[in-house]
Amino acid sequence: MVGEGVDASWIGRRVWVFTGLSGGYAEQAVAAVEDVLPLPDGLTGADPVTLGGSAGRPLRSAPGHFAPGETVLVRGAAGSIGITAVQLVVRGGAGEVAVTTSSAERGARLRDLGATHVLDRSGGGSPDAHEVLPRTP
Repeated sequence: MVGEGVDASWIGRRVWVFTGLSGGYAEQAVAAVEDVLPLPDGLTGADPVTLGGSAGRPLRSAPGHFAPGETVLVRGAAGSIGITAVQLVVRGGAGEVAVTTSSAERGARLRDLGATHVLDRSGGGSPDAHEVLPRTP
């Protein structure tokens, strides 16, 4: 069942839902559509719990909460938790997503995922690698 004005295509899909800071496990729950993320095929039942707890919870709770349009910094973004955080803040409507990473290759991957600014701490990508470089269109 979905609420008024919510796309019925959510019915029957595997999803991860932000249920609050204490978490929860259920086959059915009441949640705002903004708190529902579709799960890609191939994830085990434990995967979304791990991802949601590690990356999702800090992004939804003070002081980590952000509002759409705000700038978000994800430090050490090239790891699995950082990548998930980047994807969540992009999906959540962040205006700018700044990331730090340790290589130009990882920075390029993060740009592909929606990062708007990349700080390559390795210094190996270019003479300007330590500067925050905007994503190229």
